Amino acid sequence: GFYRRGSHDLVPIEDYLIQDPMIDSTIIAVRDQLRKYHIQPYDEQTGRGCIRTVMVRCGYYSHEIMVVLVTNTKKLPHAADITAALVEQVPGLKTVVQNINDQKTNRLLGTKDHTLFGPGTIQDRLLGIKFTISPLSFYQVNPQQTERLYQTAIANAGLDGSQTVIDAYCGIGTISLAVAQHAKKVYGVE
Repeated sequence: GFYRRGSHDLVPIEDYLIQDPMIDSTIIAVRDQLRKYHIQPYDEQTGRGCIRTVMVRCGYYSHEIMVVLVTNTKKLPHAADITAALVEQVPGLKTVVQNINDQKTNRLLGTKDHTLFGPGTIQDRLLGIKFTISPLSFYQVNPQQTERLYQTAIANAGLDGSQTVIDAYCGIGTISLAVAQHAKKVYGVE
């Protein structure tokens, strides 16, 4: 969902039009399992509750799905049951990860991951380049438009293979690697 303007009050949304519909259906499956086992959402005011955030990533070309359950607690109650149900219900589910964020912060993710199912990563491609995506990796929610944007930026930069390019705040290097095919040298700085 989205936060109501000027607050952290969540407004539920079940069909977010700029992302893959598999993400929406996966979020609903996760929500239903959390409700089934009465897993409490995190309350910023009291610091109580378990689930802070549910993040779903979907590889546009690979169709691999990652579910990340960000918890306020080190133990996720019914983790095995929830994971088994998601594996059964979500086609393409490649991995389920519990990310632990037990700090009093508005930061989305913590630094500790516990893989509940699968390898802990998914694969996808952008402009033919293969990427391994972890819960902590930044990856665009709309890869089709990302490819168009990158192609437009490369074309407008007038790269002829002789330039050195700096990609500041490069994340996992999607821009750096796309530009590298058109430049002499690329520096990715995170």
